[in-house]
Amino acid sequence: MQESNAHYGKYRVNETAKIITFKIDHATFTNWDSTEQVRHYIYTGNEIKYVVVSAHRLLIKMA
Repeated sequence: MQESNAHYGKYRVNETAKIITFKIDHATFTNWDSTEQVRHYIYTGNEIKYVVVSAHRLLIKMA
């Protein structure tokens, strides 16, 4: 199942490590408000792609 979450704020890109860091001011998932989210990304052509793995899914995989 895929969900979407809109958010706004600032971001930093570390091109060497292929990491994008979002400093989120506000999001539709309110538990993301005022947080910093770090994502690994893939850059192809003119697209940046990254995946957010939910904490619930991580717990299931680790069990």
